[in-house]
Amino acid sequence: MSLYADAIAARSIISENGSKAYNLDRRRDRLVFELIEPYRDFYRSHPLGYLHFTQDILATVGARYLRIDTKGPNGYTAYGARLSMQIIEIRKDEDGLYAADPASDTVIARITDESFNISLRPVDAWRGFRSSFETLLPIDGPLLSHPACARLAALASSILSGPLADTIREIETIEEDLDAVAEAKASVEAEIKVAASAHLETFSVS
Repeated sequence: MSLYADAIAARSIISENGSKAYNLDRRRDRLVFELIEPYRDFYRSHPLGYLHFTQDILATVGARYLRIDTKGPNGYTAYGARLSMQIIEIRKDEDGLYAADPASDTVIARITDESFNISLRPVDAWRGFRSSFETLLPIDGPLLSHPACARLAALASSILSGPLADTIREIETIEEDLDAVAEAKASVEAEIKVAASAHLETFSVS
């Protein structure tokens, strides 16, 4: 087959993969939106979010949160975004309060007055609590005495071990499919480059 025919075939495959990725991304974005919609409702009724509560309640030793990151490499919730989850536990040592990853028993960051604020600006304090692309749900602690926060805790429970766990698995499957499509696209592009290079070398020799 000629280089031209190969290029046409490759462009067709790349276009097909692009369409697959677009449709998968849209499906993933819809699922993520549905997943965190109750959290968005919380901010509609509580515009300041967790800042409606005191630091003593938010950062009680032993309190746990579920952090869900839906942000992509370019700061968007779709088109390259991947889902990640992490349980966070508030602990205290001689230097004060800090957020820990109980799974690995490691320190994530020190708790500051800005830890529960939300901003698009990267900060040194704790970006996990500040990014608008990250959902923070209480799992336990005194915050659950507030009805709205108790509903968020129920959402966290559903995500971890309830009906919404199936949604999480569906999102993860879509992301695996997206990775496979991206790998196939890259492979075809690499093959075309090799073929084009070989063609140019042959042309130069002749």
